[in-house]
Amino acid sequence: MKTNREKTTNSKKMNLIFALVVLALAAVLAVLGLANRKDPHELCALVLYDNEEGSQQMVISLDEDKTYDIPTRFDTVHIQVKDGAVAFINSPCPDHVCEGFGWLNSRGAFASCIPNGVFMSIEEIGDVQ
Repeated sequence: MKTNREKTTNSKKMNLIFALVVLALAAVLAVLGLANRKDPHELCALVLYDNEEGSQQMVISLDEDKTYDIPTRFDTVHIQVKDGAVAFINSPCPDHVCEGFGWLNSRGAFASCIPNGVFMSIEEIGDVQ
């Protein structure tokens, strides 16, 4: 039968092993996350919208801080690039839900201004045609 001292020692060893396993997993996840992260120079914002001329597509570089005015059938939607990320800003839509998507800067991130029919996603430059 184990004494209280042996139980305490075993418990401490198990806690130490558990902590080391958790730290190792965190390190692996961090390395994988950094490996999958794209340089902002390799990404762009693909903006799809309709205006009086029909369906439009705009490819926006994330390299240069700039504000873009997107003329839709209903209003002009404003998109801003800042520090390698892009966001809807000052949009004239009724609920401003599109502004709530925040700043997009990772591949596959998506935002839309549905009332104005503007859809924006972050893509790799080589994937956009």
